[in-house]
This record gives sequence, C-alpha cells and structure tokens, in this order.
Amino acid sequence: MAKTLEEYERELVALESTVKRAREKCAQFHSLNREMAAVRSETLQLEEEGKKELKQLMKDLKEQQEKIIKVGTSSNISTYEPLIKRGNVCAEKMEKVRLIRPLTGSLFLRLFLGRVNVRLFNESDKNKLRSEYHKFKDRTTRLYVLIPILILLVQYFQDYLKDLQWSMRFQHLWMLYYYVSLALRENILKMNGSKINSWWINHHYIASIASLIFLTWPHGPAYLQFKQQYLYTCIMQGCVQLVQNRYQKQRHYTLLSLGRASPMDLTSTETISQSPQSSSLIIVLVPVFFAQLMQVYTGYQLLVVCFVDLNVWQSPSMYREEMQTFSTGVLAIVLGFGNFIATVNTLREKIKRASNQTVDYTTKKDK
Repeated sequence: MAKTLEEYERELVALESTVKRAREKCAQFHSLNREMAAVRSETLQLEEEGKKELKQLMKDLKEQQEKIIKVGTSSNISTYEPLIKRGNVCAEKMEKVRLIRPLTGSLFLRLFLGRVNVRLFNESDKNKLRSEYHKFKDRTTRLYVLIPILILLVQYFQDYLKDLQWSMRFQHLWMLYYYVSLALRENILKMNGSKINSWWINHHYIASIASLIFLTWPHGPAYLQFKQQYLYTCIMQGCVQLVQNRYQKQRHYTLLSLGRASPMDLTSTETISQSPQSSSLIIVLVPVFFAQLMQVYTGYQLLVVCFVDLNVWQSPSMYREEMQTFSTGVLAIVLGFGNFIATVNTLREKIKRASNQTVDYTTKKDK
C-alpha cells in the first residue's frame, strides 16, 4: 500500500529533526576541540614558565649548597637536601605535563605526512593504532612467505606463463611497500608511547633503500644468479618471523598480566624476556641467528661477485649492474650485523633485568 502525503511529511520532519541533532552534536564536538586546544596551549605555557623558574631555583640551591661545603659547615648541608629532592620531583612532574605537546615525528614522517600532529590523546585511538599495526604484521608476515613461493612457481612454469621478470618486479614493489609501511606505523607508535628499539626502524629504512635498488637492477648475470637465493632467503626470513611473532605475543600477554609491560608496547620489541636456558627461547634464537648469518653471507657473496665476476674498476659510465650488486651486498651485511648486535644487546638487557628481579624477590623473601 502506497504511503500518503501526510506520512511522507511526518517521516521527513523526523529525519530533519535527526539531522538537526546530529549537526548540534557536531558543533559541540568542534567546540570541545577548540576548548581543548586552548587548554593545551595554556598548560604548555605554564609548563614553560615553571620550567624556567625551576631551573633557576635549582641552580641557586646547588650554588648555596656548594658554598656551605666550601665553608665547611657540614651541619647545614642537610637543610638543602629536602628542597633539592622536591625540586627533582617537580621536574619529573613537568616532564609528564610535556606529554600533551603535539609532535610531528621524525624527518621520515614529515616527508610523507608533512608537519602534522601524530600524537594521540585518546586511549581508544592509541589501542586501535596498536591493534592495526599487529593486524598488518600478522597479514603481511604470511604474505612474506607466500609471495616468494608463488614467484618460484611462476619461474618454474615460466615456459607456460611467459614470465618476463614481471613477478620479480612485483616482489620488489611489495617489499618496498612492506618496509615503508612498517617504518611509518612504528614511527607514529613510538611518538605515542610504544617502546621500540630505534635500530628496527632504521632497519626498515635501509631495507626500503635495498628494495629500490632491486627495482633498478637490470637482468644481468649477477641478478639472474642471485634472484633464486634472494627468494629462498625471503621465505626463510618469513618463517623465522612467524615463529618470532608467536613467541613475542605470548611473552607480551604474560608481561602485561604481570604488570611489567604497557598495553602500548609492541610485541616486536619484546624479543627476549626469559633466561637463556628456556627451551622456548632457544627455539626462537636459533633460527633468528641463523637468518642473520645467512643475510651476512649473502652480502659477502654479492661482494665477491662484484669484485670477481664483474668489472667494478671500470668507468662508472660503463656500469650495468656493478653498482646495484655492490650496494646490495653492503646493505645486506649492514642489516645482518645490525640485527645481530640489536638481538644480543636485547638478550643481555633481558638477562640483567631478570637477574635483578630475582635478587629483589630473594631479598624481599628473606625479609
């Protein structure tokens, strides 16, 4: 049955009322945002003024304390200690106030996003940002393994598929997207409180450069000789990442439940959290170190090819793939050694932290 004109009129009036309420809420939202920006500006101004005053006050207190020490009236030294401690507490609180300051991030972020604020103040937005990062990692790590396998199949059946190296170009473009995306996401997460070793962000920068070099690498003898090993290496690294991600997630959930980790911490930073004798840790470390060793060895092989099979000493105007071979070899060695040093440093830090926690627990138990 068709509606009457009056029924359409009533529905339209109800819809207009809904739109009106939505616009009012939108105006209220923008008004609150303006108020928040004004409050933030006033807070940062107060913080700046307080910081200058505190700096001058602490300087005067320390000068007075040094004068008393020189005079030798040690009985009056203790009178300044409580004031200095209170000043240090004020300085710590001032640092927490600075957390509301807008941040544009690193030069890498500014090149892609411009000078925009990348700091989030809403906890739900922060959790969403972190959740999306881990979803991206989970999806792309599987693709990290799957895509090279498919390309190997394409090359195996190249007589039927007429592969004209389009599959390898796709692989290099995919790797460029992967590492640039990781670098962008991790930079923004770091600006919002996530703990991540700076090396891993730098690793993504270097890997992005290596992917660009691959795209410009002509299909000469060195490239054709190396591409199969490159695909096998990608598959191996992807499998290592799958094992590592599983372990890291389990450790992050454990540390989070014990109150030793922040919800904004990335599982990719929690590489080592147990003692070296742990069987689960050994299962992770062995393939991780093997992958890093293979990365260094691949770089060494490329340098050998560059200096033995290619004529790197000729004029650069005559280069065909000499520069790509040399650059990729150097970058592979840098990435392998950098990953090894970062992993070892993390291992040492975790062992030291675990031993300190054991000592503290033993001391409390004895008391």
